[in-house]
Amino acid sequence: MGIIGSLFTFFISFTLLRKYFQKKTTLRLKAGITIFIFGAALIIDPIFLSLRAMEVGDWVGLQSNISFGLLAIGNIGLLMFIREVFYKNEYNWKVYLIIGIEISILPLVLILHYQGIDTIYVLFIHLLASFTIYISQFYQSIQLGRKMRIEAPENVEGLTAIRYIGLSGIFLLLTYVSFIMQELVFLLRDVYEKLNIIQEGATIFIPLGFFLAGLSAYLLYVGLILPKWLRSYLRKRTDKENL
Repeated sequence: MGIIGSLFTFFISFTLLRKYFQKKTTLRLKAGITIFIFGAALIIDPIFLSLRAMEVGDWVGLQSNISFGLLAIGNIGLLMFIREVFYKNEYNWKVYLIIGIEISILPLVLILHYQGIDTIYVLFIHLLASFTIYISQFYQSIQLGRKMRIEAPENVEGLTAIRYIGLSGIFLLLTYVSFIMQELVFLLRDVYEKLNIIQEGATIFIPLGFFLAGLSAYLLYVGLILPKWLRSYLRKRTDKENL
């Protein structure tokens, strides 16, 4: 499931980048690169787990640190995307603070890991920054949607696009929650065993996290490139409402 989720995310990324070269807009470029980095973060887990299964080595701690570090870099791209969609590329000290935090996560966790120091506090700060980004993405989509319904109610396609972009943020948030639930296996193993959602240390939250990550990437893609089937559906619904 991890490999499939990662490959699907890469597919969405390459599709966006291909469309960028067809029609060069910075939003497509930012989204394509961001989703590619998220895909790279996701594929780390199945690679390291496969090496563990083949008894090549057990690098679970390193695996998690690299994944979260890459996700932090991806968050920077997502934040730049959000600033262009909702804030017309305006930046303030809060944005620069989050960028500074996220860009430092990967080198920090690697240094701490190889020195044998727990990285939990660094990852906690990363999670707070991540949740701030994703919640902001969803909240701003609601705010912009309300504004569009008042000022341009006829722009159904634009309103739909904003909704999909906002939903992408929510599913990214749920992705993180799912992976956090997996990381809590050492605390909640008895509960997971009673619920029968764990096998050999892996819980149902791993495939669920990959599914949610792929869904988030797809929703962001749909928000940027409204597929023909969705455009057709919206036109038919609008025509029916205008009868």
